[in-house]
Amino acid sequence: MRSFNAILKARIIGEAGWVFLGQLGTALGSIVGLKLLTQLLPKEIYGRVNLLEVAMVLPGWLFFAPIMQAAIRLYAPSRESKNLGPLFRTILTLYFWVSLLVAAVGLTLIHTGLFKGTNFTPLALTLTLAILLANTWQLLGTGISGAARLRRRAAGLSVFTTWSRPLCAGAFILLFAPSLGAVLTGYLVASLAMLAPSLKPVRIAFHERNTPWVQKEILAKLLAYGAPYAIWSAFAWGENYVDRYILQFLLGAATVGPYVAAFQVASMPFGFGAAFFLQLATPIVFERAGAGTEPMRLASGRAVVQSSVGLFAGLGILMIIGYALGGVWIMRLLTRADYVVSSGILTVLAVSAFAQSLALLLGTSVLAHNRPDVLLWAYLIPGTLSVPLSFLWIRQAGMLGAACANAATSFLFLALVWWILRVVVDRPHAPAPR
Repeated sequence: MRSFNAILKARIIGEAGWVFLGQLGTALGSIVGLKLLTQLLPKEIYGRVNLLEVAMVLPGWLFFAPIMQAAIRLYAPSRESKNLGPLFRTILTLYFWVSLLVAAVGLTLIHTGLFKGTNFTPLALTLTLAILLANTWQLLGTGISGAARLRRRAAGLSVFTTWSRPLCAGAFILLFAPSLGAVLTGYLVASLAMLAPSLKPVRIAFHERNTPWVQKEILAKLLAYGAPYAIWSAFAWGENYVDRYILQFLLGAATVGPYVAAFQVASMPFGFGAAFFLQLATPIVFERAGAGTEPMRLASGRAVVQSSVGLFAGLGILMIIGYALGGVWIMRLLTRADYVVSSGILTVLAVSAFAQSLALLLGTSVLAHNRPDVLLWAYLIPGTLSVPLSFLWIRQAGMLGAACANAATSFLFLALVWWILRVVVDRPHAPAPR
């Protein structure tokens, strides 16, 4: 009869296999989508599509991500206390009312002409709002699947989402014309198709016949844990995305398209690696950490994070060297000739993606301690500096200046997360159990 440790090890290896397949399928879908859309769209339209996609990120991070992140963190202790049904009912209620609020405010702003100066039509902005709402509900279901360690389901959802969006967009482009509306319609169709299967794990909420839809104790925990995410979001968004809006303002949409394509090419392996480690390790870390009050359990979770960071850092350095030597060839392979940028820009963007991903991995240890609040300065300082740095360096060096500003704020983010973990959060713990 196998020992408990052997069974546990076999389970983790099996889960790692599904996570790897899911992330591999997602990475391949991203490559196919990048190649397809850069072939079908002029640089100006590709840049405008990305500006709208990035615009969707901000309200998603501000209003929905805090609830989802709190749900993921509270999943393991709620399952231990047999309290999942009330947790899901409270989450769904919050999501429903926040969705109504975002839809009402968004439609009001769009149709009062507030965004007229952006040169995006009301139809394009309305489609973007609909995609935002569909995506946030879909991500909630996918996040819960990951927290529940339903690896095969989470992998399937991620792969289907990544492949369906560009394929649907490509179909609408071929049916009608290369346009912003065609791409957004394809994205919306793909997002709506994924809603029902994504939300299957939370259907347990509807089986809780005698439980109120909102439990005050759970609501308080969700808000207390999630509130720092809402505070971070604007600064995190600025750190990651303000450079492309300043490029648009100073140099035009034709520059944004190649820059975005270069960023996607450079960040792809780091995004793949970070997503793999985060998807595999985060629920394990949170399960080991429990409620975040026992030093032995926290040390056990911390050991998982340390192993992940070490392996990721070693592989990431090799990838940066690869971009320095063959970045232009890689970009020619994955896009179109008029999207290609210099190897210097690609290398700087790769360094930026490496630092950003490493910081997110390190941050998992902070979250396991239930201390998302202490990460505020790690987002606030780089996010605030991103605007002046991007503006000044883009005026001096164009696209290379945008890449350097992104890399500088990413390394500052990494340094601040490391400092917070070591100085603010870190305490002497008992050694992790073997």
